[in-house]
Amino acid sequence: MEADSLGKKIRRLRINNCLSQARLAEAVDVSTNYIGQIERGDRTPSLDTVIALCNALHASVDYVVSDDISTRDDEIMTDIRAQLVKLTPDEKQYFYHMIVSYIQLKKKTPEHRKGALSSFSMFNPLLFPIIEKCSLLFFSFTS
Repeated sequence: MEADSLGKKIRRLRINNCLSQARLAEAVDVSTNYIGQIERGDRTPSLDTVIALCNALHASVDYVVSDDISTRDDEIMTDIRAQLVKLTPDEKQYFYHMIVSYIQLKKKTPEHRKGALSSFSMFNPLLFPIIEKCSLLFFSFTS
């Protein structure tokens, strides 16, 4: 893997995790300068440092060291994971149910979708009109 590619991923993950270089350096037990050098591609970290960075950034080592362009889904999952770690267990459960309900709704035929949208109202009745409009807009693009 190229050092600048690794550095860009580390930087993006650090920003997604709302960490400063100083905070990340502290978590990994290296200097702030060293984090900057890694992010710029000036230095290549040791395997131990990569593992520590990945742990601090809630990312897998294979994702961070992968050069594969087809890792866009992995990037999305890493971004989602970085946001989820900031939530309480109840908030995580809420979003889990939203995803499950969305997948069930997506499987329904168009004529059943509108009625099925009511399953979203169990989460927050105030969101129902917004979810309905967004879902109908989404389905108009995917149908």
